[in-house]
Amino acid sequence: MSLYRWCGALALTMLLAAGNLFAQEPVTFRYKPEKGQKLIYRSTNDLTQTQNVMDMKIETRMTNESVSSRTVENVDDMGVAALKIKTELFKVKTKIGPLGEYNFDSKSSEREKGSVLGEALTPIYERISGAEFEMFVSARGEVKDVKGYAELLADLIKDNPLAGQFTGGGSNAAAKISMQSLFTVLNEKPVKVGDKWENPFDFDLPSVGKARGKETVTYVGEDKVGDVKTAKFAVTTDMSFDVDVDVNGTKVTGQITTSNSSGTAQFDPAAGRLVSLKNSFTVGGQLNVAVNGMNIPIQQDQTHTVSVELLDKLPE
Repeated sequence: MSLYRWCGALALTMLLAAGNLFAQEPVTFRYKPEKGQKLIYRSTNDLTQTQNVMDMKIETRMTNESVSSRTVENVDDMGVAALKIKTELFKVKTKIGPLGEYNFDSKSSEREKGSVLGEALTPIYERISGAEFEMFVSARGEVKDVKGYAELLADLIKDNPLAGQFTGGGSNAAAKISMQSLFTVLNEKPVKVGDKWENPFDFDLPSVGKARGKETVTYVGEDKVGDVKTAKFAVTTDMSFDVDVDVNGTKVTGQITTSNSSGTAQFDPAAGRLVSLKNSFTVGGQLNVAVNGMNIPIQQDQTHTVSVELLDKLPE
């Protein structure tokens, strides 16, 4: 190799090394809400459940789609944003074994009220459609608090245990957990490609049970969604849920745990907002139903698929 070629190769090596070091420079990711900002998100949740009860298989399929607006009302000195959440559109499709099918569409004037599910759920979904409540979120994406959700549903679930189960007890705590699933919690420190961090959780849902576990987030690197440059994160969830339900003389106890989880989040670092999120996880476990002096074992398995997408405008 000639001296010139050797020097050229050395220069190229140094350039590549420098470029690699630059690419590995740690980056701080933060949400950047601004007062008056309004974002539209569509979220979908698809649930498939199988229960084996005394040699009988009961299958459930539920899909719900929600389009909501998030308007920033204020951002305090600590970077916590107060958001007004409004459900603009809401759809549900449900099929539960012997209970049959149930559908709800907030844009439709048709309402199902004659069935068991219709009597329990239609009033709840009608109230949710177009409803508003407050949410408080940190610059890292931690949902600090929710206000107004429990008050929205309190009168409807007071004597409606089935509706209470479908809404996680209808509490602000339940809404806080639901809203947190729509955000990726960012690391408090700068990160580089390959770095991972854990976001532990431990919460109670009155009349439903207690969950504990962690979400693990890994910074994959730079990516792109359409024309938007994004930071891509891999997300997994590890959870155990202690079930404790007591309704009308029927008590359900047991534990379900995560057996599989995978997901990705696309974050726009320039605008400081989530572009999309997809997460899929499977949970299962053994439950016991105590009723009329009998103990009935149930093997329950669920697969959840959740997606969140930033929209340019409200759908027609």
